[in-house]
Amino acid sequence: MTVPKLLETFLDANRQLDEIQKSLEDYLETKRGAFARFYFLSNDELLEILSQTRDPHAVQPHLMKCFDALKKLTFGDGDNARQVLAEIYV
Repeated sequence: MTVPKLLETFLDANRQLDEIQKSLEDYLETKRGAFARFYFLSNDELLEILSQTRDPHAVQPHLMKCFDALKKLTFGDGDNARQVLAEIYV
């Protein structure tokens, strides 16, 4: 059984995927340009951080790649939710 124009469909889907990947690379490059420490992260790690902007705790696993000597962040609760305490290696 053959499907008419199957090759053309696959080629078109591949072209569209290439365009999407290029757009994604350009987007991530603009984010890295705005905050140079993002250059230390892979595309997957950066996407994970950017996709969870409402959850600052999502940054935690990637901090050691971004900042030297940084061990852990502790976030405040309640009225102090915007306060962050950094633990560093001495």
